[in-house]
Amino acid sequence: SPNMFATSNEPHIIATPRSALEPYHREPLLYLYAEQERARHPPEFASPEAYTRRGMEALQAGRLEHAAGQFELALRFNPEFAWARAHRGIVRFARGEKAAGLAELDRALESAPAMYEVRLQRASFRQEVGELAGAQADVAAALRSMPRDWPQRAAAEEFARRLGVAP
Repeated sequence: SPNMFATSNEPHIIATPRSALEPYHREPLLYLYAEQERARHPPEFASPEAYTRRGMEALQAGRLEHAAGQFELALRFNPEFAWARAHRGIVRFARGEKAAGLAELDRALESAPAMYEVRLQRASFRQEVGELAGAQADVAAALRSMPRDWPQRAAAEEFARRLGVAP
């Protein structure tokens, strides 16, 4: 059959390996470089942020098991991702694993202490299990770190008043 890239009746060869083994030596290296690049820069759909976002949507829809799975995947990508850890703690608390849930929230707040939403959630959980002093400390710390114009600030201040903390 005629070759459309040929300038004569001779076939036009674009590239050829220098030896019979060369293609087998180059291909794995290309895969290695691609995998290293993917590990450094995962696609958006496979990032801890994306899995955490999906988990939060599932949590809001009341699908605790699906949410837990999404947070687990997020933490596999980045074991120190505080948002995923905090939300995994919320799921564990909601499933009745109260001590484990609080421990997850503690660990998330150790690595990211400015997460005032998480601190408020931990205050609520601490109040639920009877740790009033811890709940008061959490709500006071959350109020100190949250912006004055945060949309939920009034609700947080009301929660603080109910706990006996002056906003």
